[in-house]
Amino acid sequence: MSDHLEELRSKLKSDPAYSSLLEKVSSMISGSASAPPASSLSSLLSPPPPLDPSTVYLRCSIGAGAAFTTHLSSSGSAPSRLSSLHVSLAFAGCRRSTPPTPACMAPQFAGEFTLPLCPLPPSAQAWGDLLSGAAARPASAAEPSPPPRLHLLVLSTPTASAADHASYARTKRELVASGSLDWRSALACPDGAFVELSACGAAGGFLAAGAAGSIKVRLSLVQRSEDLTLPVGADEIAGYVARDEQRTAENARDFYLYAKDWWRAFQELSPLHATRPGVRIFASDETGTNRSACTYVRPASAGRLVDSPRHAARFVSLLPFERRSGVGGRRVEQWQSWHALLARGRGDVEDHANLLCSLLRGFGMDSYVCLGEARGDPDDLSSGGGGGRREHAWVVTVGDGEVTFTESLTGQRYELGRGGQVGAEVPYASVACVYSDVAFYANKADDDSVEKASWNFKDVRAWKSMDPEAIKVAPPTVECEPTLTAGSGGGPSPEDQALALEEELRGMIRGARED
Repeated sequence: MSDHLEELRSKLKSDPAYSSLLEKVSSMISGSASAPPASSLSSLLSPPPPLDPSTVYLRCSIGAGAAFTTHLSSSGSAPSRLSSLHVSLAFAGCRRSTPPTPACMAPQFAGEFTLPLCPLPPSAQAWGDLLSGAAARPASAAEPSPPPRLHLLVLSTPTASAADHASYARTKRELVASGSLDWRSALACPDGAFVELSACGAAGGFLAAGAAGSIKVRLSLVQRSEDLTLPVGADEIAGYVARDEQRTAENARDFYLYAKDWWRAFQELSPLHATRPGVRIFASDETGTNRSACTYVRPASAGRLVDSPRHAARFVSLLPFERRSGVGGRRVEQWQSWHALLARGRGDVEDHANLLCSLLRGFGMDSYVCLGEARGDPDDLSSGGGGGRREHAWVVTVGDGEVTFTESLTGQRYELGRGGQVGAEVPYASVACVYSDVAFYANKADDDSVEKASWNFKDVRAWKSMDPEAIKVAPPTVECEPTLTAGSGGGPSPEDQALALEEELRGMIRGARED
């Protein structure tokens, strides 16, 4: 086996691309040469694979923005030298971002992305099913699911200067605006349409109607490298979009009415429940919109990026912790969607717990987010002990009679004994409720301490559950599946590039063995 490895190494070293790349990287490390442009590096690699002819792609062109008043420079609409803006886009398991552009009232965003949409529909009826959502409807669903929407975020990144590099280094990337777009409606506008965005963070409450600007977006369907003509008229597409928007509004109203009745029944069980703040049925997202807590958890398949649940806990713990506070220092009760958390690269304790629970459920584990209190310094949310109590969130996993707590800020795991006996090292004091993407349970006991809690969520004497069918109708925070991979420009994602290079290396190995 060692002889084959040495032969492979020799073959790789003799390749001109290997020698050229090694020379460039060595000169960069030694400081004798500046970083080569992207074109010279990409020329050493194989060209991106052609589009699959059996797949329909969505080509998305991001154009200039308008009315970004929150980032006006001192000279009005002139570009700012203090920060730059870029757009992060999420759609159907893909994340892409545009290059940064100087911040101003009309930022000049520019980017074109080709995103896989679906297999090529063979008939007009199949096109109708795709646009109506019937193609994605599970066999058990009574109604078709609406097609995924494009989710757009605008982020601000500080620009470092030679004079004030240290001060700029202490600043962080911030969310500016958020919005979504139904790709079907955009197809009826071949010249593109402006997408209205809502302000993010505390600024949203101080702007008229929460508006933060708009972005010109142009969408088209592509097969191979040619544009497709839809066999469905614009009026029919508008009918599908209007119907889904009405259904979404009705579902939001129905879930609110159900949650209101559920909360009233929960309060009637005990007078102590009315003052238990940890039962969070709703939470505000980055735009200030109230969402069901269950919609912040979405099973996420990390693919080759995260190998195991332990790697998932380690990955989430490496995301910087940020305690959100507004003007005056008070904590801002605002959660982030998975897209906003990954685009910013940091978040509060609830954001970490929601992401970790999503990854663990992607591994098929029966995991839930716990909301309650932990022991420790209220000013240090990452502490694991000490006096006092603080609001906290962590993840619990149950299965085969075992219960495991996972701290999302540190990756620390706490194994409970058989029957759920809590050891002295567990830093959690009380649990008010637990939830996932399909379940919500509130602690019915008057004593909500972790030591007294039952971790059998089917025990109706210990937990009050929500109807899973009611949870399903709550509108999601982001209308597409979460993904950890991100790319820039119109090329393939880093994961796709890694797979392409791996396949090329496999071919070289096969060729070497055959020779």
